[in-house]
Amino acid sequence: EIQDKFGYDLPVASIRLSTLDEGTTVRPHCGSGNHKVRVQLPLYVPQRCRWFGTFFCGVQAGNERRGYKEGKVVILDDSYIHHVWNNSPEPRSVIFVDVWVK
Repeated sequence: EIQDKFGYDLPVASIRLSTLDEGTTVRPHCGSGNHKVRVQLPLYVPQRCRWFGTFFCGVQAGNERRGYKEGKVVILDDSYIHHVWNNSPEPRSVIFVDVWVK
């Protein structure tokens, strides 16, 4: 367990860069349990995705769909079935921060 200098528990997290190539879909999947929240911070969103939203690229968790906008976070519960797609002619890049919750 990680604690700061005052003894409070800090959330445990992992950070990684995800680049989804053009014309790629990640099939629906879910995490191993309801112990984490995934924060996605888009770094590069292809122009078509910025213009046309979820038609070209986005994420869906449950029945909710979201497009990506550079600098605007998307937060989802990893335990729900979710998938992502990039139907644009360019890759998109997102930083994932998985935060484990108690």
